[in-house]
Amino acid sequence: MRRQDREIKDQERILQILDRCEVMRLGMVEEQVPYVVPVNFGYEVMDGRVILYFHGANQGRKAGILSGSPQVCFEMDHEIRIEKAELACQWTSRYESIIGYGTASRLVTLPEQTRALDRIMEKYGFAGKPEYPEGMLNSMAVWKIEVQEITGKSNS
Repeated sequence: MRRQDREIKDQERILQILDRCEVMRLGMVEEQVPYVVPVNFGYEVMDGRVILYFHGANQGRKAGILSGSPQVCFEMDHEIRIEKAELACQWTSRYESIIGYGTASRLVTLPEQTRALDRIMEKYGFAGKPEYPEGMLNSMAVWKIEVQEITGKSNS
Protein backbone atom coordinates (compact mmCIF):
# COMPACT_ATOMS: atom_id res chain seq x y z
CA MET A 1 0.00 0.00 0.00
CA ARG A 2 1.44 3.31 -1.04
CA ARG A 3 -0.12 5.36 1.78
CA GLN A 4 1.15 3.36 4.76
CA ASP A 5 -0.11 6.10 7.08
CA ARG A 6 -3.69 5.18 6.11
CA GLU A 7 -3.31 1.40 6.28
CA ILE A 8 -5.23 -0.55 8.91
CA LYS A 9 -3.80 -3.92 9.93
CA ASP A 10 -5.44 -4.34 13.33
CA GLN A 11 -8.06 -7.08 12.97
CA GLU A 12 -10.39 -5.57 15.58
CA ARG A 13 -10.54 -2.28 13.68
CA ILE A 14 -11.05 -4.15 10.39
CA LEU A 15 -14.01 -5.99 11.97
CA GLN A 16 -15.47 -2.65 13.10
CA ILE A 17 -15.27 -1.41 9.51
CA LEU A 18 -16.89 -4.65 8.26
CA ASP A 19 -19.75 -3.99 10.67
CA ARG A 20 -20.32 -0.54 9.14
CA CYS A 21 -20.13 -1.60 5.47
CA GLU A 22 -23.41 -2.44 3.75
CA VAL A 23 -22.28 -3.95 0.44
CA MET A 24 -19.40 -6.17 -0.62
CA ARG A 25 -18.12 -5.87 -4.18
CA LEU A 26 -17.01 -9.32 -5.24
CA GLY A 27 -14.32 -9.53 -7.92
CA MET A 28 -13.89 -12.65 -10.04
CA VAL A 29 -12.15 -13.57 -13.29
CA GLU A 30 -13.75 -15.42 -16.21
CA GLU A 31 -11.43 -16.32 -19.09
CA GLN A 32 -9.06 -13.47 -18.18
CA VAL A 33 -11.90 -10.94 -18.04
CA PRO A 34 -12.65 -9.32 -14.66
CA TYR A 35 -16.21 -9.29 -13.35
CA VAL A 36 -17.37 -7.40 -10.25
CA VAL A 37 -20.77 -7.74 -8.63
CA PRO A 38 -22.21 -6.15 -5.46
CA VAL A 39 -23.59 -8.58 -2.87
CA ASN A 40 -25.01 -8.48 0.63
CA PHE A 41 -22.74 -10.28 3.06
CA GLY A 42 -22.22 -11.56 6.55
CA TYR A 43 -19.12 -12.72 8.34
CA GLU A 44 -17.67 -14.43 11.35
CA VAL A 45 -14.22 -15.07 12.76
CA MET A 46 -13.18 -18.69 13.18
CA ASP A 47 -9.81 -19.62 14.63
CA GLY A 48 -8.67 -16.03 14.15
CA ARG A 49 -9.58 -15.97 10.44
CA VAL A 50 -12.34 -13.98 8.79
CA ILE A 51 -14.96 -15.98 6.89
CA LEU A 52 -17.31 -14.03 4.61
CA TYR A 53 -20.71 -15.30 3.45
CA PHE A 54 -23.00 -14.30 0.59
CA HIS A 55 -25.73 -15.88 -1.49
CA GLY A 56 -27.15 -15.75 -4.98
CA ALA A 57 -28.95 -17.71 -7.63
CA ASN A 58 -28.14 -21.36 -8.29
CA GLN A 59 -27.34 -20.48 -11.88
CA GLY A 60 -25.99 -17.46 -13.66
CA ARG A 61 -22.73 -15.74 -14.35
CA LYS A 62 -21.56 -15.40 -10.72
CA ALA A 63 -22.28 -19.06 -9.89
CA GLY A 64 -20.65 -20.22 -13.11
CA ILE A 65 -17.48 -18.20 -12.59
CA LEU A 66 -17.09 -19.22 -8.94
CA SER A 67 -17.59 -22.90 -9.79
CA GLY A 68 -14.68 -22.82 -12.21
CA SER A 69 -12.45 -20.16 -10.68
CA PRO A 70 -12.84 -19.82 -6.90
CA GLN A 71 -10.10 -17.24 -6.28
CA VAL A 72 -11.78 -13.90 -5.52
CA CYS A 73 -11.06 -10.42 -4.32
CA PHE A 74 -13.49 -8.19 -2.46
CA GLU A 75 -13.91 -4.54 -1.56
CA MET A 76 -16.17 -2.77 0.92
CA ASP A 77 -16.35 0.86 1.92
CA HIS A 78 -18.41 3.36 3.85
CA GLU A 79 -18.52 6.98 5.00
CA ILE A 80 -17.58 8.20 1.56
CA ARG A 81 -17.75 11.94 1.19
CA ILE A 82 -15.96 14.43 -0.97
CA GLU A 83 -14.32 17.44 0.63
CA LYS A 84 -14.06 20.37 -1.72
CA ALA A 85 -11.28 22.92 -1.67
CA GLU A 86 -10.31 26.03 -3.49
CA LEU A 87 -7.79 24.29 -5.74
CA ALA A 88 -8.81 21.20 -7.68
CA CYS A 89 -5.78 19.24 -6.54
CA GLN A 90 -6.68 19.85 -2.89
CA TRP A 91 -10.03 18.05 -3.07
CA THR A 92 -10.07 14.77 -1.16
CA SER A 93 -12.30 11.85 -0.22
CA ARG A 94 -13.04 10.73 3.33
CA TYR A 95 -13.68 7.01 3.74
CA GLU A 96 -12.91 3.71 5.39
CA SER A 97 -12.45 0.70 3.16
CA ILE A 98 -11.47 -2.95 3.15
CA ILE A 99 -9.83 -4.96 0.40
CA GLY A 100 -8.98 -8.63 0.55
CA TYR A 101 -8.46 -11.91 -1.23
CA GLY A 102 -9.70 -15.40 -0.62
CA THR A 103 -11.15 -18.61 -1.94
CA ALA A 104 -14.89 -19.04 -2.43
CA SER A 105 -16.65 -22.35 -1.97
CA ARG A 106 -20.29 -23.27 -2.21
CA LEU A 107 -21.92 -24.49 0.99
CA VAL A 108 -23.89 -27.67 0.39
CA THR A 109 -25.21 -28.89 3.73
CA LEU A 110 -28.28 -27.41 5.38
CA PRO A 111 -26.41 -26.59 8.64
CA GLU A 112 -23.66 -24.75 6.71
CA GLN A 113 -26.17 -22.81 4.64
CA THR A 114 -28.26 -21.90 7.68
CA ARG A 115 -25.21 -20.72 9.63
CA ALA A 116 -24.12 -18.51 6.72
CA LEU A 117 -27.58 -17.06 6.16
CA ASP A 118 -27.89 -16.40 9.90
CA ARG A 119 -24.67 -14.35 9.78
CA ILE A 120 -26.02 -12.36 6.82
CA MET A 121 -29.34 -11.71 8.57
CA GLU A 122 -27.54 -10.67 11.79
CA LYS A 123 -25.37 -8.25 9.80
CA TYR A 124 -28.42 -6.40 8.55
CA GLY A 125 -30.19 -6.31 11.91
CA PHE A 126 -32.61 -9.24 11.89
CA ALA A 127 -33.72 -9.89 15.47
CA GLY A 128 -34.46 -13.43 16.54
CA LYS A 129 -33.87 -16.75 14.82
CA PRO A 130 -34.56 -16.61 11.07
CA GLU A 131 -36.41 -19.46 9.39
CA TYR A 132 -35.60 -20.49 5.83
CA PRO A 133 -38.16 -22.48 3.84
CA GLU A 134 -36.50 -25.55 2.32
CA GLY A 135 -37.76 -24.65 -1.15
CA MET A 136 -36.01 -21.29 -0.89
CA LEU A 137 -32.73 -22.90 0.16
CA ASN A 138 -32.95 -25.30 -2.78
CA SER A 139 -33.28 -22.41 -5.21
CA MET A 140 -30.21 -20.48 -4.05
CA ALA A 141 -26.48 -20.90 -3.76
CA VAL A 142 -24.84 -19.97 -0.46
CA TRP A 143 -21.11 -19.28 -0.56
CA LYS A 144 -18.30 -18.68 1.88
CA ILE A 145 -15.00 -16.94 1.30
CA GLU A 146 -12.07 -18.14 3.35
CA VAL A 147 -10.12 -14.90 3.60
CA GLN A 148 -6.39 -15.23 3.02
CA GLU A 149 -5.56 -11.54 3.14
CA ILE A 150 -7.51 -8.53 4.37
CA THR A 151 -6.43 -4.95 4.93
CA GLY A 152 -8.17 -1.72 5.69
CA LYS A 153 -7.56 1.86 4.73
CA SER A 154 -8.90 5.05 6.26
CA ASN A 155 -8.91 8.72 5.43
CA SER A 156 -11.60 9.78 7.87
